[in-house]
Amino acid sequence: MGPDEEVKDIVQDAFVIALERLGQLDDSSAIKAWIASITVNVALGRLRWRRVRNSLKWAASKVLTGAPEASPEDSAMLKSVYRVLERMPDGQRIAWVLRYVEQESVETVATILGCSEATVKRWAARAQQALMEEENHD
Repeated sequence: MGPDEEVKDIVQDAFVIALERLGQLDDSSAIKAWIASITVNVALGRLRWRRVRNSLKWAASKVLTGAPEASPEDSAMLKSVYRVLERMPDGQRIAWVLRYVEQESVETVATILGCSEATVKRWAARAQQALMEEENHD
């Protein structure tokens, strides 16, 4: 996955999800596979958002500068993302962009926004969920 810090975040996120969903575990002997499945899904989500983030940066730089290399697909994707972002409360939108596009740490985003790290995580997660729902809707 990359830097140790990212792996630690994935493991932490996976265990938070596992704790939240512990009541859904039917067979306690399958806990290892169950947690592994959650961890893999968290990692896949991170990889997917890494690709989205890289695409967004590339597309934004091309579309916003009017570069002829910007494909219609890139322009459409960027417009779709911005359409969803515009409907979000400011805190969610800013937290998501700083966290997932600019790859700032939760601590840094909290400092920038003047709120707690838990609030940053909650806002970024809500924004990410809205973007995923839009993607599934298209």
